[in-house]
Amino acid sequence: MNNKRAKPDQLDTFNDFNTALMSINSYDGIGFLVGHDICSVDLDDCFDSTGNLKHIAQSIVDEFSGCYMEYSPSGSELHIYFKVGDFTYDKTKYYINNQKIGVEVYVSGGTNHFITVTGNMYCDGDILEKKNVLQSILDEHMVRTKPITKSEITDSQSYLSDESVIEKASISVNGERFKSLWIGDTKGYASLSEADIALFRIFMKVVFGHLISERSWNLIPPIKL
Repeated sequence: MNNKRAKPDQLDTFNDFNTALMSINSYDGIGFLVGHDICSVDLDDCFDSTGNLKHIAQSIVDEFSGCYMEYSPSGSELHIYFKVGDFTYDKTKYYINNQKIGVEVYVSGGTNHFITVTGNMYCDGDILEKKNVLQSILDEHMVRTKPITKSEITDSQSYLSDESVIEKASISVNGERFKSLWIGDTKGYASLSEADIALFRIFMKVVFGHLISERSWNLIPPIKL
């Protein structure tokens, strides 16, 4: 409600649903913090050129039959919501984001993440208990090619796919500026280098904005308004 970005690792930056609704007309959706046993699977770039689900995405959608599913803001992704209680996400063994197949898994209590809720429904359903399905998805699609140690897992890692970064940048505070820069429109910038820096800042803010202090941002030239 203060026009600042919520931070997934700081619960006090989020508001309740009714409060968020008061500002819904200014945004593409509500940012739902994954928690309270509610989890989500994010299927990136999951439709083929004919509008049908790709093979892996279809198999995962089938696994979560009966669950509520909706389109992302871009319409190119699907968000699946379900419930899992008392689950330990072994991030040393499983990916959170398997970019090779475009599957992201966010588990209550195991990952710091929020999902944009659009209300653009793909499949009507409920928030069903799917603990066994979650484990099956992890074992089939999310096993790391090489296990890592806990010391290698840091909060500064980005689990966003390229498509997710572009989508999030497009709906960010600087979304319109990003979309212009992304298609090569450098109008208003003194040089191509200045335009590149502006684009870089937007990307960095989307991926690591909640991890970098304001002092650190001052080390990077500001976006020219």
